[in-house]
Amino acid sequence: MPDSASDTPFANKPWRDLVEKQLSDYCDSVTSNEPPVCRRIRERAKQHPRGHWTTGPHIATLLKLLVAMSGARRVLELGTFFGYSAAYMASAHPDVHVTTLEFNADNAREARALLANSRVASRVDVVQTDAATWLRAHPREEFDLVFFDATRRFLMEIYEPLLRTVRPGGVLVMDNSFVNGGVLSPSAPREIATVEFNARLKQEPGFLTTLLPVRDGILVAHRMRGA
Repeated sequence: MPDSASDTPFANKPWRDLVEKQLSDYCDSVTSNEPPVCRRIRERAKQHPRGHWTTGPHIATLLKLLVAMSGARRVLELGTFFGYSAAYMASAHPDVHVTTLEFNADNAREARALLANSRVASRVDVVQTDAATWLRAHPREEFDLVFFDATRRFLMEIYEPLLRTVRPGGVLVMDNSFVNGGVLSPSAPREIATVEFNARLKQEPGFLTTLLPVRDGILVAHRMRGA
């Protein structure tokens, strides 16, 4: 229990933010270089008011590593934006295929255009739909890796179908699992849903789960075989 205000996690926050930004930039500087298509997507996203939605090379390379190390061939992404992380994962090896879901029609069109004529274009399928609709329509689909980077407000409504898409031996990755720190004092619907999701997933007997304090929190869960 903190003895004083100076002992609280958010004491001297501007200074801490500066240090964290510098360390984050350093992490990016020693991370492997972006594939050309990903660099193009990131540069285009900078012109968009929501350009910060782009995953960035640090997290995207982690996803690529997970795909490469696990040998994942079928990947599902929920939340495409301009296709940055989808392209990154598709670049992991020549046998991976990424199905990525994007609710916003303009973003889906932009993603398809940015991916066109790239080395991974034939292995990324951008589907313009919302996650709940797609999951209901594909109750038997299973994937080697599932990456969630979409709106969290209705996260618990898709909890069970989302977990079902992860095949035994597969991996679930959830971005923004801190919700900008909102998990510590949840009040907004997306914060409440995230806290509930994280707590419930921990109790799933078939999943081995950890939450990494990287950027806005990366939750990684392995669906164990035979569990």
